[in-house]
Amino acid sequence: MGLTIHWSFQGPPPKADALAVIEKMRQRALDLPFDSVSEIVQFQGPDSDRQQDHEFDWLKMISEQLVWNRDLSLGGRCPADELVGFVVDVAPGAEPMGVYLADYPTMILVDDERTGEPRELPTDLVTWCGSSFCKTQYSSHPDLGGVSTFLRAHLSVVRLLDFSKELGILRKVVDEGGFSENRDVPALVKTIGDWNAMIAAGAGAIGDLFDGNIQGPIKTFPDFEHLEAKGHDKIDAWLRKIKEERKRDQGR
Repeated sequence: MGLTIHWSFQGPPPKADALAVIEKMRQRALDLPFDSVSEIVQFQGPDSDRQQDHEFDWLKMISEQLVWNRDLSLGGRCPADELVGFVVDVAPGAEPMGVYLADYPTMILVDDERTGEPRELPTDLVTWCGSSFCKTQYSSHPDLGGVSTFLRAHLSVVRLLDFSKELGILRKVVDEGGFSENRDVPALVKTIGDWNAMIAAGAGAIGDLFDGNIQGPIKTFPDFEHLEAKGHDKIDAWLRKIKEERKRDQGR
């Protein structure tokens, strides 16, 4: 749990074009203030599936797609047939950013929930696509540079996604910090403070239920207790606002 940027790509159909786009994306990543950028890797067939402690297991994991039945129940997972991409070490405290395009099978075998026998399930995945996420919240840890490190991480991810839009592969982006839409840095700074406070309050409440025996990145913040109190104040204010709105609605 934490402030995260989500995105999805839809690339050009031919593999050669997909590889060319990924090469351009990597070059742009090298120009941004990330901590490091891996080489481009390619996996095919069984190599695209996760292997314990493989250097690029993160990339393989995020490339797996979930395939759903018609009743919206989970059908199964779908590893890529082919995968091309690279991994960005964004900043201390932030999750890695996996940048990839992958080709997927049109069908996967799943166990039929009624008969228990194997059956084919369409994946409905377009050719050379990708979707991923990057949690940037905990790069705001005071010991890692605080807000300045968070801004470097979050804004760099958004700038790389901006470039993917220029290349024509960006299908969708959801920035929980709101920056991708409004480009308002002061608002983003306020948002990360609010998120830290709210998560601290939640972690404190859960910790109380388990006699304090709960761990998480937010609990390592040196000002955790202050954040927890601030979060409770925000929750109380939010609840008061909801009650007031309900009273107004009932009085109409």
